[in-house]
Amino acid sequence: MRKPLLLIPLLMALSLGGEAIARPFVYVASFAHGGAVKECLDSGEIALKKFKFTEKIWQDYNPKENTKVGRVYGTHAESSTTAVILCDQKDGVTSLAVGGLDQQLTWDLYGNLFKAEW
Repeated sequence: MRKPLLLIPLLMALSLGGEAIARPFVYVASFAHGGAVKECLDSGEIALKKFKFTEKIWQDYNPKENTKVGRVYGTHAESSTTAVILCDQKDGVTSLAVGGLDQQLTWDLYGNLFKAEW
């Protein structure tokens, strides 16, 4: 069972001399996680796919390196929103980050993944 350790909503607004630029919204959370790194990554990928993070989805993990840390990335199929799930078996945590240009959509997708199990 995951327990929230930290919730840091980051609203990033950058301004460069009046030029029109994208201002992404990023939401981040970390949870306690006692499972194996590969189990976490596979479950995280299922959670991403459930909420349509199906474009450019991939895992950054190499079991041959005997590492206890990995990441799964996904881009939302219908918006300019991306998500990353970090699984750190060594420290016993998993982290979630969701970023996008539409504040409400990004928040909603973050909320869906925040409530998901992986």
